Amino acid sequence: MKLKEFAHSKYKIIVNKKTIPVVEIPYSNYQLWNELYFFAKKNYREVKPTKSLALPNGKEKGHFRYMVTHNNQSHELVIICASGCYRFLIQPTKLKENTVSGRKAVLELYKIMDKYNIDFSKYACLSSQEGLNIKQQIQSPIIKVVRNIYLNKIWSHVYHLDLNSSYASRVVEEYPELREVYEELYQNRKNDNNLFKHVLTNSIGCFQSQYCPEWSERRRSKPYQFAKLAKIAINGTVEKIHYYYDRIVQKGMIPLLVNTDGI
Repeated sequence: MKLKEFAHSKYKIIVNKKTIPVVEIPYSNYQLWNELYFFAKKNYREVKPTKSLALPNGKEKGHFRYMVTHNNQSHELVIICASGCYRFLIQPTKLKENTVSGRKAVLELYKIMDKYNIDFSKYACLSSQEGLNIKQQIQSPIIKVVRNIYLNKIWSHVYHLDLNSSYASRVVEEYPELREVYEELYQNRKNDNNLFKHVLTNSIGCFQSQYCPEWSERRRSKPYQFAKLAKIAINGTVEKIHYYYDRIVQKGMIPLLVNTDGI
């Protein structure tokens, strides 16, 4: 394994992982990810991330080391060794038409909150630690084929149950005072190259991210600031899916698959 072939920064004893260039690996190239992981595991000392998922620089700073973190469907590998500092991220390939980052989505949402004179800070976690604790309670989205025997077959009389903007809908159910904001986003979701559609979905991921823009000082980040809203959106959607799944089965119909991509 020749790590130097990948983008990296120079070796330092004390490292902020945000200064390391990110090498993105699509899921389709999971073999490379596995190779990198096992190489690190064989040659370097594993360290555990801090509570904010940062690279620890305390007593571990003198060691060549590696760290693995997990965030929903993405996984990150950081390697610090003699040849440099490396940061690898494996995640689902982003759709080309979805070019709106989570941070940009949240900042756009903040603009509309300002328009309606909403103090969004009232929905924030009291601290990043509280946000991280809540983030750990968020369930994984349900994306699965119900039974593998359903694959590679042609089915007739198949219907699609679509929960439009389910994440945003769950938030509005909990906080009706935000309805006008989310209705404006929904009504304009196809404008400006689907910008507002992506704001509806991508903001939810950023709410529970360590890079969530701080509400009051928007150039800064406040980790996991709105994890409570992300939990309401995602866990509420999972519950809604289970509800409709059970009703479909009770009616004698067969659920084939479930997908919450872009819901």
